[in-house]
Amino acid sequence: MDVKGFSSSSTGFLCTPSATGEHAPCCVVTGVTILGVTIAWLEIGAVDDDWQSMELEFTGPMKLNEIDSFLTRFADFSSVDIAKNQTAPLHGILTITVRLTELEVIDLSAPSAGSL
Repeated sequence: MDVKGFSSSSTGFLCTPSATGEHAPCCVVTGVTILGVTIAWLEIGAVDDDWQSMELEFTGPMKLNEIDSFLTRFADFSSVDIAKNQTAPLHGILTITVRLTELEVIDLSAPSAGSL
């Protein structure tokens, strides 16, 4: 809006609201293929300070650059997908951002530090 002092922001969440109308604390999907990558397990965490954690397990080994590429494409694709349902663009368009700097990769096939 072209009005002095106007300010607005919108926040959305990836988990489907529960039957009570509250946001679900987290959501989990298993055995899905997203953007050509098969995911064994994906969990979107509860809202924490306008952010949600995401944990996922791929069905096969992935290199770090492949994981980065998948997460970036996932965020872009999801942002485009949710944009079609946003009816008030004057208040900003919701986008999904992945904080790659906070990415923690755990190799489940590697021996743990406690087993050495």
